[in-house]
Amino acid sequence: MAGNHRSSQLHLLLLFCCTTTLRAAALSFDYDFSADAAKNLVFMGDAAHAGDRINLTNLGVWRAGRVAHRQLVRLWDDDVGGGRTTTTSFTTAFSFAIGRNSTNQPADGMAFFVGLPRDNLPPHSDGAFFGLLSNNYFGPYGSPRTVGVEFDTFSNPMWDPEGTVDHVGIDVNTVTSKNTTAMPTLSLLAGVMRAEVRYC
Repeated sequence: MAGNHRSSQLHLLLLFCCTTTLRAAALSFDYDFSADAAKNLVFMGDAAHAGDRINLTNLGVWRAGRVAHRQLVRLWDDDVGGGRTTTTSFTTAFSFAIGRNSTNQPADGMAFFVGLPRDNLPPHSDGAFFGLLSNNYFGPYGSPRTVGVEFDTFSNPMWDPEGTVDHVGIDVNTVTSKNTTAMPTLSLLAGVMRAEVRYC
């Protein structure tokens, strides 16, 4: 009898471990930009579904567009207990192209972001604010929780690094990047590019 009791405990422990592992399993989804898949996206501002791609903005000045996936992903949880915060990590890869308008002048670029869900663009978030933050949030504090990777094609002297136009930056709650990498001039306008973003 004692042997059977121990065996039951072992099975329950293994079942609990399997359940815990399944709950911690990675969330995964792919997006193919088909018409059926578009129903899983929220389009804001100028953003529009365009066949096998998404156009974020119309060709014009001071424009903004934003697309968010309807499926929410929790990245951090402040309610773990003991003053600790848990953080989720993820990896994503995507292809994109930044075009020019008819005057052949570059604009501000685009950004991949993770942030709080919303159904519309923040006010005054066009141009250099990538549709992410209102133009009063270029300082380091007081802005919404947003993490972004900007592919910037225009130098804004108030917050962009000196001596470079094209650059990739890590933005945390502001468009003043925490870290930047300078790119050769016009390299971000060189056609279709592929990016991989890892958040750890």
